[in-house]
Amino acid sequence: MNRDIRLDLLKALGVFCIILAHCNPPQLIFQLRNFDVPLMVIISGTLFYHSFTRKPLSYGTYLKKRVLRLVPPVWIFLTFFFVSAYGIYHFAGQHFPFTVRQVVGSFLLLSGIGYVWIIKVFILVAAVSPAIYQLRKRLPNNTHFLGILAGIYLLYELSLLTLTKYLIAIPWLSVVINNYLMYAIVYGCLAGLGMALHTLNKRERLMIAILCLGIFVAFSFNSFITLGHFIPTQGFKYPPRLYYLSYALGISTFLYNFVDKLLILFKQKTVVDSIVFVSANSMWIYLWHILALHYWAKMFPNAYFLLTFLVVTVTAVALTWIQILAQKKLTRQI
Repeated sequence: MNRDIRLDLLKALGVFCIILAHCNPPQLIFQLRNFDVPLMVIISGTLFYHSFTRKPLSYGTYLKKRVLRLVPPVWIFLTFFFVSAYGIYHFAGQHFPFTVRQVVGSFLLLSGIGYVWIIKVFILVAAVSPAIYQLRKRLPNNTHFLGILAGIYLLYELSLLTLTKYLIAIPWLSVVINNYLMYAIVYGCLAGLGMALHTLNKRERLMIAILCLGIFVAFSFNSFITLGHFIPTQGFKYPPRLYYLSYALGISTFLYNFVDKLLILFKQKTVVDSIVFVSANSMWIYLWHILALHYWAKMFPNAYFLLTFLVVTVTAVALTWIQILAQKKLTRQI
């Protein structure tokens, strides 16, 4: 498979939208970009489908390869982040701002410092993607496949409505189900959608986008009539519910459908190379933005969000570029 720059563009858009969300933008902008994580998962589903079709691996081999690609870099970054922060705050005569619970939670990819939960999502998606892929290959067409995904999602929603009152009495089971199982199911369905979208024609993808956005508008209108104001979808993200997903899937599918139109704006080789760089190194750009955002917010807590976004993004990309150059130089020396 030749590199599909359209997927690179969508992946770059997704990671920049996630960074933007952390820069304290106004509520309207925060809402508009609230499709980023589902978009990234959908793209990962498409990429997985192409990769697994070209080079099938055993489940154990694939999962080990994927976990090693995700977890060690995060732990290396977190070690550097916390150790350097301890030194910086100690040198500045200030109290170390992170609790033991935050540090441990970050390494376990739970709440922690509040940014690394997305890595947990991609590990869970990796765990279920081979099974979804096999389901996709065994079914005669996309209608059957998408119908089964919709059925799984419906059971997921019903489980959220019915299980909560029973899980309160069993805290550890509640943690496992709410923080792992539910995320694996819903984001697995999104990855499955990504495995199918590239085989649908534009009209079919547009119909999915319209259906999802129609559901979102219906929910929004109902909340406005009953409560007198718009309810942001962010409140229905952990774990994802239909209101959040209807908006995110509508926008993501719409972008997936018309990304070739966006690509017309990025024809220069330098721009294309930059998009590919961001896409290929999206995880490290995301990780470095945590460090950049932390210290920028400490120094300039009231900075305008666009300035914060620009500084944090440029710093994260620059640190990633420096890291890659250093790794190449070290490799040549070895």
